[in-house]
Amino acid sequence: MEPAGLVCFLSGERTLISHCDKLFPPPPLRTLCRISAPRRERKKIRFAAILTGRTSQRELDTRAVATARFNFHKKNLYYSVVHSPDMPRPKAIRFLGAEGAILEEQLLTENTYQNVTGKLCGVWWRVPRSYRQMLREEKVHIALLTVAPPAPGIVDEPRHLGGQIARYKGLNTELFSSLLEAAPENPARGVGGTAIITASSSAPSIHLSVVFNGAFSPDDVADVPLIVRLASDKHIVLDEVVRIHKPIHELNTLEVRSAVKNADLKLLARSKLHLSVQSKHHPEYRLHGDISVRVSCDIFQATLSSVEADDSFGMDLADLSSPHPATTSAAGMSWMYLARDGSLLYNVRLDDLDSPLTGLHLIAGKGRGRRQDIENLTDSFRNGWANGSVDRLTPRELEQLYGGELSVSVTLGDKENVVKGRLSMHPAADPRLVDAPLLLKRPNQKTPAGTVGMAWVSVDKDCSLLYEISLTGYGLEQRLLELYLEDIPVMASNAPISRKKIVEFYGPLVEGFTIGLKDIDLARLHSGMSFLNVVDQKSNTSILQTHIESLRLPPSCLPRISDNDLPQDEDSPMQERSCLYDGRFYKEGDLWRASSDMCSMCNCKNGRPSCEPIPCPATNCPNPTKKKGDCCPSCYNMSIASDESKGCQLGGLFHHAGSTWYPFLHPNGFDKCTLCTCDANSLQIRFDRQRCPPLNCPLSEAYKPANSCCKVCPPTTSHPLIPATVQGDYSQPKTTQDILNEGGCIYITKIPYMNGEEWHPRIASHGVEKCITCRCKNGQVNCTRKDCSACRRKNSKEDECCRQCFHHRKRMSGVNTRKHR
Repeated sequence: MEPAGLVCFLSGERTLISHCDKLFPPPPLRTLCRISAPRRERKKIRFAAILTGRTSQRELDTRAVATARFNFHKKNLYYSVVHSPDMPRPKAIRFLGAEGAILEEQLLTENTYQNVTGKLCGVWWRVPRSYRQMLREEKVHIALLTVAPPAPGIVDEPRHLGGQIARYKGLNTELFSSLLEAAPENPARGVGGTAIITASSSAPSIHLSVVFNGAFSPDDVADVPLIVRLASDKHIVLDEVVRIHKPIHELNTLEVRSAVKNADLKLLARSKLHLSVQSKHHPEYRLHGDISVRVSCDIFQATLSSVEADDSFGMDLADLSSPHPATTSAAGMSWMYLARDGSLLYNVRLDDLDSPLTGLHLIAGKGRGRRQDIENLTDSFRNGWANGSVDRLTPRELEQLYGGELSVSVTLGDKENVVKGRLSMHPAADPRLVDAPLLLKRPNQKTPAGTVGMAWVSVDKDCSLLYEISLTGYGLEQRLLELYLEDIPVMASNAPISRKKIVEFYGPLVEGFTIGLKDIDLARLHSGMSFLNVVDQKSNTSILQTHIESLRLPPSCLPRISDNDLPQDEDSPMQERSCLYDGRFYKEGDLWRASSDMCSMCNCKNGRPSCEPIPCPATNCPNPTKKKGDCCPSCYNMSIASDESKGCQLGGLFHHAGSTWYPFLHPNGFDKCTLCTCDANSLQIRFDRQRCPPLNCPLSEAYKPANSCCKVCPPTTSHPLIPATVQGDYSQPKTTQDILNEGGCIYITKIPYMNGEEWHPRIASHGVEKCITCRCKNGQVNCTRKDCSACRRKNSKEDECCRQCFHHRKRMSGVNTRKHR
């Protein structure tokens, strides 16, 4: 747990430091302290929502249905969504207030986890206090947008499938879920439901909590019997009649508890059972759906070490290099998740094996008691990796998986359980939505064997670095550690070294994000030149390290340079900047010919390589010639035309005697106003500056046109008279109906807008949202949001929208979420 008292934040980065009285930030940074969040904010609170046409804020005539689960933890709202197969994949998700005001909106992306599980996953970071109160009071709605936005942003149309976020029974113990759709014969529209299912294997039983609408006919008005049936393809497991005293148009709930057989629980775990809810007197009003693993997006992960996970923390060791009982230097990591068919997909990586691997098992049990072998994974191990699926998990094993009672055990030679790690559950949201985590390994033998870590790293659409670090090893709980993002000059000699502190932390787990990454940081992440380094602050030694080989960046964050170029930090001294081009580093101001095109000149400017074609000056001879190595023809004297050894040197480049060219002047590029000539007799360079004609206007009024060497006077023009416009009759104001008849719109505020009118909407407690522009066109309102990632460039703070982005990110920049075991 976090220590009580104050929590400090370093402005400019999302950083948390415990014990404010013992730690001081560097002088350039500003320290902000606040009281730790109350414990009620740290407790996990679960919510759910059913999204149908009837539950949407604007009722829809549709057969599409979706359900969502929410996990509110440490001020973050993690969400998971499953929708009906015939519904187009949603493009965005929106959180709304009770009156339809936009609280938060996020674009949805695709990745491996979501494609395999069929779920939509994400997180709303740092939910504002007023919205957290609305969430607790069940005044927040969710909406799925299936229309692709024409630009970065969200299109506001009435076809948003939505529903209310609320608490329901059984969410804390949910193991299985079901999405209920209207049966083909059901005449009701905009209906559906979800089932929250809990199973117990100790005394075989099942508990169903169903939230639904659309199982009633218009004649069902009171004390309506419903048939709840749970069945496989071969037999009926459960068939109960439940009475609903007063059916509600929007949503209804019912509960069923029943004892079942162990064989039925196995069918449940293998997604072989189906659920239906129907009216007893009007059976055509039926909802049905398959039962699968719970809707929540979950990932199960473990660091694999020779140190037993249950005993690896809380030991009082004087130094990290103290003797320890580790019996091998092998280390690794594992992560798993459940597919939509209930199978467990596993990934295991092991490195530094000092003995042959003879066993790899998934086992159950905690502590040093008796352990049960769940699955033998040995045959799938190849070249340091084990990948595959386990398709026979029982309800009891699922309970153990969600409860943190499953472990990965490795046998090396004749030593059993020499490397192991206990699987812990985490929400599958950024940064865990990347394809694979990174293995943090010991850089040298000074770090005790058994110390290992795994890191999830990603970059979001705002170009912020998101990270989650899990560590295992002796004595780490008592030591202050530092996480650095750095590059190591192993790619080329004399490469510049960059090091950026991300966070200071205690304990086995730290997660958060860092904003304000510069182009150089993004370029290194994109090109695979970045490393994560965990350093012990007291000894200033590296404990664990990993290479970020390649990180997928959003298009808006991609560095605007070529693949072989390496930008530099604009805040670094000029003499320290350098450019990486085609595997070689160049100093600031260096000139060279491009390797791919010898007729292009490159230079290192502000730490970035820049290349441009060599322009050719005009010639004044009838037959200009080009010698070997020349890019441009010149007027050579016939007496020296055959001698190619004579010439002049300028900027390290050779020019034949008699040739002419434009000089390349760092940092402005080619100077086309100056002509250089290598004198054929003296072999001296002559510089001829273009002469400009006299001006017939004051010098203060003259200007230089683009691509011109000389200033010119502004043209003198006469302005024609502007004809008077015909004034319309505006004495009678238009009514709301007149505006609507002419293609106008009515928005959330009930204020009419004329056809073609644009405005910024007012969103809840934020006031006028300058980043969103709404436009009325032919009776339809379209709203688009400006992407904050476009505000990273210079002079963007002058834009009103960007000022809101900077204010929002500054408010969030001092926050870092930390976990302790």
